[in-house]
Amino acid sequence: MLRRYPTIEALRAAKGLTQQDIAEALGVSRETAGRKLIGKSKFTVSEVLKLKELLGTTATIEELLSDEFPE
Repeated sequence: MLRRYPTIEALRAAKGLTQQDIAEALGVSRETAGRKLIGKSKFTVSEVLKLKELLGTTATIEELLSDEFPE
């Protein structure tokens, strides 16, 4: 299945983080985190900021939520 947020997915995989890890960081269920990661639910701004910290990235919010990898 094609991921909605390839940058988030790539960073998550590189760090070895599971959907459960993402869920715990965001304070949501694993199912909710999974829906957000494939674009069936939207991330809030505060969730994206938590993801930036968890993933240890300097990527912008726009880059993280883009459908394409940044150049």
